[in-house]
Amino acid sequence: MNWTRFMIRFASAFLVLFLLGYLIGGFSGFTYLHLAATAFLIALISAVVDLALKPHTAWERSLILFLTSAVAVYFYAMMVGRMRTPLSGTALAAALIGLVDLVFPERLSTQVREEERPQEN
Repeated sequence: MNWTRFMIRFASAFLVLFLLGYLIGGFSGFTYLHLAATAFLIALISAVVDLALKPHTAWERSLILFLTSAVAVYFYAMMVGRMRTPLSGTALAAALIGLVDLVFPERLSTQVREEERPQEN
């Protein structure tokens, strides 16, 4: 787990939850502080699970992020925010967060690997 992946997970979770706050009633009660705490919790838990399970493919990493996002959002809203988010909204948020993690870090890591290759003359 590197810092780039952690920051992308944090930012994608924050933005997805922020945008879904306008569309789904259960997420509208989150303040910016709640959104930041939830996004940090998602990124932290998924990082710990990644270190423990060591996924080999991007699909495995995205599945781990999907599951941790769904659990973290649902329980954070229930325990801290005292809200009941709809399960369909929680699943949609987790799926979007996992999709962003599937697409962007793979592109970033591919670009970094290509830049690190020595130029052949």
